[in-house]
Amino acid sequence: MTCVVRFRTLPLAALIWALLLAPATAQDARAKEGWDMLRASLTEAGFLVTSEGVANTDRGLEVRGLTIRSTEGADAVVLSMPTLGIEPRGADAYAFIPGRDSQLELATGGEVVFQFDGEVVFAQGDDSLRLAPAFDMLEATLRAPAGDDGEDRMTLSLGFVALSGEMTLGRGEVIDLTGELHIDTMRVDQNRMRGPSDDMEVYQRENAEIDNLVARIAIERLNVITDGPSTLEDVFAGGFALRMDYTSEASRSFSQQFIDGQQIRFEGSSGLASSDLTFANGALTAHGSAADFLLEGGLEGIEGSFAVEQVVGGFEMPLLQSTEPRPFSLMLEIEGMSASEESWALLGAQAFAADSVDVAIEVAGEGRWLVDPSEADNVDVPIDFSVVRLERLALRFGQAMFDGSGRFEPDPDAPSVAEGMPMGQGAFIFNLQGGEALLARLASEGIVPPDQQFLAQMMMGALGRRVGEDLLQSEVAILPGGQVTVNGLPLPF
Repeated sequence: MTCVVRFRTLPLAALIWALLLAPATAQDARAKEGWDMLRASLTEAGFLVTSEGVANTDRGLEVRGLTIRSTEGADAVVLSMPTLGIEPRGADAYAFIPGRDSQLELATGGEVVFQFDGEVVFAQGDDSLRLAPAFDMLEATLRAPAGDDGEDRMTLSLGFVALSGEMTLGRGEVIDLTGELHIDTMRVDQNRMRGPSDDMEVYQRENAEIDNLVARIAIERLNVITDGPSTLEDVFAGGFALRMDYTSEASRSFSQQFIDGQQIRFEGSSGLASSDLTFANGALTAHGSAADFLLEGGLEGIEGSFAVEQVVGGFEMPLLQSTEPRPFSLMLEIEGMSASEESWALLGAQAFAADSVDVAIEVAGEGRWLVDPSEADNVDVPIDFSVVRLERLALRFGQAMFDGSGRFEPDPDAPSVAEGMPMGQGAFIFNLQGGEALLARLASEGIVPPDQQFLAQMMMGALGRRVGEDLLQSEVAILPGGQVTVNGLPLPF
């Protein structure tokens, strides 16, 4: 038997009641009550639930030939589940065990096939609800038309090995939620094919794997029952906060495609990675890092590799309009970038294969949104900055090093915010260590012709004053009205 489901948000009350399975004395009676409650909840939410039969088992009951379909609309989506086991666990918990082969038929002509080997346990406490998935294997594969004309086919598979975790949901008008998920291996595969249905040829193949992934989430004071529409300001005023983070031990990726018979192939890998995201106190902050990144591949006959030892990044920004300035920041650090001799050979610079590159930029400031951030694209000046600081700018290539820092302050007494920026002033200091030696090396390798080397030396001498051996320094000032000076001399010279 086939069945149909339209995906839409279920009312929260219906979802909670679907999980609050009332205890009964006998094990099979408790399982049946759980099945009846789940069925009634889905029916109340506008879904039609049918089955071919229900049978008792040693541990509970098994629903066979389960189908769930929406009762509205013509573009139906059909979910078919061969079996759904329901087993009581302890005094207040139930395990739902989906059949191994389940299928979702899409209105667009595609389908999603699910493979399950495990269960989800729901438990009801006095003031909370607990969800605990435990799967040795879980996989979902989408097969659907692809391409502008729909003549191509695509398969997209998302799979998990040894997935386990727990999520706890508080009960009431204002809820708290905490959750943690552990996955030994997560894998994503995508293939695109074209040609006759009985002899389709794969022209694009991509996959990625992540090892030992741990993800956590915490939500505080989410108001789920309101009298009317709530603004983001209302949500934060109620104490709402959301925090998410994840770590992974290693990852690998592969990409291959054929264009006019030409193969393009890339393989990537990375080591330990982590990320965290926080919505709290009317602001968004995020940080992330990854180590030991490697990318190899290219066109047939033109291949190389690129590596990075460490990447660290982060940002902070307010999400609400305010009358007082709030912090903004952006930071990115890339350490140990290097490329293979084959990659440098494309530029005729094989001699630089042993050199690495470091890049760092850190910008911070204080400002306030003049409009709601969602309307920022509709106005010319959405933010009023009181100060912008270049905390750090650094670029190292081999033995050469360029760095700088400074700050800029718009004119607070300008007639309008739009006029404050051009009437502001700032001061910055930049240093270049080893620039002359690097230029000489570029010239000796034939990368920079003699005439361009001479021009570059003149520019370096004009923009920087010598303060040490192969060390140039530039003091840059931005004056009201937009005039820029370098070491006291106005630009352009």
